[in-house]
Amino acid sequence: MSLQSIYERTLRPLLPKKIGMHAGVAIRKPRLLDMTDHFPQHNKQTLLEYCRDGISESDEVVVIGGGLGIAAVTTARQTGPSGSVAVYEAGQEEATRLEETMKLNAVAEWVEVYHAIVGKALSVNGQAGAADTVLPADLPQCDVLQLDCEGAERPILSSLHNYPEIVIVETHPRYGAPTDEIRDILSNHKYTVEQSEPDPIAGDVLLARRRPNC
Repeated sequence: MSLQSIYERTLRPLLPKKIGMHAGVAIRKPRLLDMTDHFPQHNKQTLLEYCRDGISESDEVVVIGGGLGIAAVTTARQTGPSGSVAVYEAGQEEATRLEETMKLNAVAEWVEVYHAIVGKALSVNGQAGAADTVLPADLPQCDVLQLDCEGAERPILSSLHNYPEIVIVETHPRYGAPTDEIRDILSNHKYTVEQSEPDPIAGDVLLARRRPNC
């Protein structure tokens, strides 16, 4: 075993985190002794591009699955302070980190982070702790719904009562949400998939728009 491997397994996880830049978003993620803390690209680059394509200034956006906060910050930059972003994150530690990330990137004024499970907890990053539970039918009305929630996109989209103009969704076949089924659900709810791109880790990223007069 190399010294680098030993460091990665033993010492590095114990070091405090510092602020780094990921796809232009400031996040407390790199470890203190990491040589690199600037990452121009992100493995969810397509999701970020669709956020820029589908979200406009003053839009009201609901984000389900906040993760590191990169997509949420990108979304907030698109809406600007005249819009609003509601982020639902099931993981307790992740929700706390999301709040810090919004402050680090000066978008906290118009972003609300909710420590909550939407529907059922299918694959939560970390511990859910005292997360609230929100039914998909009770999600607020919005212009854009963005989902990156490890399989929960399937039951959430099936149970919507409020239909936004645009849905941006990452599919997760390995978590029971294959792309074909998500496409069928969107079609049944009168959406047309306008853009689609394979994701290097999950399934596909889709940008769908609700058909006029629906």
